[in-house]
Amino acid sequence: MMHNTTPRWVLRRSTSLLTISLMAMFGLVAAPALSVTPDECVPSNGTPAVFSGWASGGSTPWQHDQTPPADPDGRGGEDNPLNLAMIGSPPETQKHVTQEFEPPTPATDDEWIDRVWHNYTGNQPPPNEPPALNDPKWHALPADPQSENHAFEAHTPNVPYNVSNENNGRGAWFLWTATLVPGTPGDPGQAEGSHTDYRWPILTRTFTPGQTPVECPSEGPDVEGDGDETPSPKGDMDPSPVQVAGEQAAVTPTAPAQVPTHVASGLGETASAQSDLSPLGLLMVMFGVLLMAAAAVRRRARV
Repeated sequence: MMHNTTPRWVLRRSTSLLTISLMAMFGLVAAPALSVTPDECVPSNGTPAVFSGWASGGSTPWQHDQTPPADPDGRGGEDNPLNLAMIGSPPETQKHVTQEFEPPTPATDDEWIDRVWHNYTGNQPPPNEPPALNDPKWHALPADPQSENHAFEAHTPNVPYNVSNENNGRGAWFLWTATLVPGTPGDPGQAEGSHTDYRWPILTRTFTPGQTPVECPSEGPDVEGDGDETPSPKGDMDPSPVQVAGEQAAVTPTAPAQVPTHVASGLGETASAQSDLSPLGLLMVMFGVLLMAAAAVRRRARV
């Protein structure tokens, strides 16, 4: 029986080298296959920036000044994307009453109330010496006198007056008592006070930014036509008449040989399959080869 004379350290080193080679191939081949595919590029023509129309967005506060207030956003320019609010026109107006109307009050005269007519029943004093007002001999009479000489308007209230008596020349004393109510002065009233207030409409709009066009990179020049098309040879052109024994006869050219469609298709599919070998498939082939080599080394180590 033959014995393997190869040192074990050589076999162990060979196994380690195979393992390292396997890992390196895996990294070189699998890394591109397992890499993340970038997002697909979608071409776009882009869109222009758009302003909406001006629309009502409220009103300014009421103010007495006729000057319009400042621009709400402090921006100007019809094409400015930051100008999204402005003061509109015309302003709205309203009457602002600052003083209510007060009607005038007419003046009133002094007024005597509680009028009572009295006569004196005691010994009549002389015409120039009237009795005192608190003399108990003054007596109230139940009715107003009918004579103009005793009318209230003809005498001063609370002051005795004497009416002469032609028979004895002494006369009699009478008295009107009453309470004075002072008159009130008139009030001219107050005219209404007002002014006009103003407020302006606030107009607003929106702005939609435009989108930049997206152009995707080209994957390569397009090849016109496919494998089934064969260029027409010059022989396809109509031949010129050939003179044969004094007569004209049309000579039909021989058509070039064409490859059958199914054969050309098979050749195209074979070339495509060879070029489309994926990195993962190549990795599997290499992995199988390395496994076979590693198994051979291990069998040799056991001999």
